[in-house]
Formats: sequence, structure tokens, C-alpha cells
Amino acid sequence: MDAIRGCWGDARRLQGGLGVQTPKEHNEAPMCWLHSGITMQLASRISGAPMDGEIPKQAPHFFTEVDMSLFREPDYRSFEEVSQLARANGNVHLYAGLREAVRKFAWSTLAARQLIGISRYFASHDGEHAEGKVYNDFSAHSEYERNLTEFSSYAKATLDTLAHFLNSFFQLKEKNQSADFKWVKFRERVAHSVPDAAAFFAANAEWLDKDAARTTSVFSTRDEWVHREAPIISRHFPAQGSGPLPIPRTLKLAKEQAPEQDELWTVEAFTDYHLSRLHQLLQLCVRAAIASERLKSPDLAIDRMPGPATFFPLRLTVGMTLKSMVMRFP
Repeated sequence: MDAIRGCWGDARRLQGGLGVQTPKEHNEAPMCWLHSGITMQLASRISGAPMDGEIPKQAPHFFTEVDMSLFREPDYRSFEEVSQLARANGNVHLYAGLREAVRKFAWSTLAARQLIGISRYFASHDGEHAEGKVYNDFSAHSEYERNLTEFSSYAKATLDTLAHFLNSFFQLKEKNQSADFKWVKFRERVAHSVPDAAAFFAANAEWLDKDAARTTSVFSTRDEWVHREAPIISRHFPAQGSGPLPIPRTLKLAKEQAPEQDELWTVEAFTDYHLSRLHQLLQLCVRAAIASERLKSPDLAIDRMPGPATFFPLRLTVGMTLKSMVMRFP
């Protein structure tokens, strides 16, 4: 899909020292973030372009523990901007919810990848029907249904954390259970603070409909699959237009019912439908935060990395001098 991209590249050995933070307590193992003190050589190899000077010692954004290869370049640049503005304005403490929303969105994307991979695995065996053989893999089928539930959970979790972030950031003062996009009142309050939110909510009313008994609703889908009944997915062999493991558009479908093709999703269409809307809402929130921070620091220049940078914590369990490290990057 256009909003999401990225896949793992080959592992490469990157030369250059990594600055390890000295622990305050002697009984703590050293810990570093993978950005610390990386040399100019490393930066040019990640980006494919030369870089003047060394990477800033301070991380360019605070969205740590998120694989930034999952996002488009404009998304990543907005993460850099909002992070550096928040630091300059002393507002980093306001962004815990947004940081967690980005993380949950990334998990949703990874769950979607798993679903699509399993679907393609099944489709690769469709040719065996010509020999009168039916191919199935019950472990993979079970994993597919589990991943569907996982995907719907992370999608809903992304919405929840975005709602709590907006409630706090814009001081909407809604109680926790009321700060939820499933409530029209909350959406109306958000629309007063977030540009373009009203148009987004109007265009995606079906997606936000908590009472819809269809998998077009992010709320109903998660609640049904997590709290009531797990998704019932039939293997279609050989696959037709909706793929080998199509997803019913109707929730609470009886096991004996066989929906028509137009009442089935391909897994690609289902995940794209939900991810694209989550992505739009996430970016609305990021842009609103940037606009708010710019009111205080209108002229702040943003330090840009040559390419998206991902940071995960590393704790050394033995004393050592780092000379090289194997890293994966797209």
C-alpha cells in the first residue's frame, strides 16, 4: 500500500565506534542506543549519500523502539520535526501517548505483513488442485486467525492511545472512558482542535461506527474477535477473487453460512482499509502537534538525518570495547 513501505535488507557489518553510556551504578551493565556516536561513514552507508560532519549525538526524534522503515519519508520527517520542537519547548512529557500510538501502528503493520505472507503461502499451492490434491496447513491456518485478532487489537490500541494523547495535549478534560473515538461527542471536541479532523470523521463514519456488525468497523471487529468469538476463516481451494483465506465482511457469520464473493475481503484489501485510515488519523494528530509547537518556536531549524533512523536500546552484559556491530537496515 502507498502509506506503508519497507522490508528487511541483508545484514551488513558497519564499521565505526558506538558510544556506550556509562552506567551511574557500577552493578548496572552498560547500555546504549544504536544512534550514539555513529560515525559519518555509517551515516553515508545507511542513506546511500554522503553526509557533512557527524550525526548529532542527540537522537533526531523520540519515537524509539519503532522500525522507521515501515513509514514513508514524509512521515519520518514529521516525526523529526515534532520531536525537536517538543524538546525545544520543554514539552516532551506531553508526547507519551503519541509515541505509543506510533509504536502500536507499527505493530499493526507488522501483523498485516504476517497475514499477507501466510495468504501468499497458501496461494502458492493452489496449482495442486489440477492433480486432485487438496493442500492445507492447519498450523498456518490457525496462525492466520490468531494474526487477524492481533491485527485488530493493535489497530484499536492505536486509536485508544491517539485519543488519550489528544485529550491530554489539547486539554479536552474528558474522563478516560469518554476520551474515545467511538463517541461522537469526543470526535466533535477533537475536531475543534485538529485541522481537517471533522472532514476525516465524516468520511470514515462507517469505520468509527461502534455498533456496526461488520468488519468495516475498527471497534466492532476488535470487540467481536477479542471478547466474543474469534474470526471464522474458511480455506478457499483453489483461491478465487477474494484469495485463499478471505475475510467475511459480516461479523457473527454462522459456520454453515457461505458468503458471496462480494461479501468477502482479500486480506490485502482488509488490512489496507484499516491501516490507511489509521495512518491518516495519525498524521492528522502529528501535524496538529507540530502546528501547536510552532506557535512557540516558529523559526526553529530541524536537524535532519540523511535517512530514516531507528533506535532500539542495547544493554551490554559484559565489559567490552565495541569495534563493530552488525545491524539490519532497509
